[in-house]
Amino acid sequence: MGSFTLHAVPGDPRALAPFIVAEASGVVLRFSAAAAAPPPFLFTVAGGEGFQLQETLAICRYIASSSRRTREAKKGGEKEDEDQALYHTRGQQLHLQLESWLDWAETELRSSVEDILAGGGGSIGGNFERVEIAFEKIAVAVQRSSEGFIIGKALTVVDIVVWSEVFPLLADTSSTEYLALNSTVSRWFRYGFSFLNSV
Repeated sequence: MGSFTLHAVPGDPRALAPFIVAEASGVVLRFSAAAAAPPPFLFTVAGGEGFQLQETLAICRYIASSSRRTREAKKGGEKEDEDQALYHTRGQQLHLQLESWLDWAETELRSSVEDILAGGGGSIGGNFERVEIAFEKIAVAVQRSSEGFIIGKALTVVDIVVWSEVFPLLADTSSTEYLALNSTVSRWFRYGFSFLNSV
């Protein structure tokens, strides 16, 4: 596996998910501070002959599918092995669920959170209702899982990407109204912190 580097503007929230996926994958992802001028967000692989990616989800997919955990799951023929993959590519049903969630996180969820942040946070209104609907979607999925993950029986790139998208909103300790929206999402979000402390 090559050496990975993420070139990003310091503080760019898009960098959060790739770094968490790298930690969960046991991959060293180096950070290189980039200027605001294009390209402000770029992923490169040493020895990759000019291979580059610029989108958050593409980077997360690449790192997760390259991880030892995912590669080992692909080698085994047992369903339990597949359940341990960060990025499911073999089982069609899980793979389609995973891709659907990733697309939703990058479009609907990100837009909902950005609307709140752009408005300075706090007022109850249309933006707040969009986040409430998004939280309900996450909660239903988590409650269906016997292990408390969004899909499957173990942590996947979906949990990491969705968690990273809501992080700017819920990490602020003053955002109690958002944490209070849904107790299931609140527990799931706090689990993300415990995971980060364990890797």
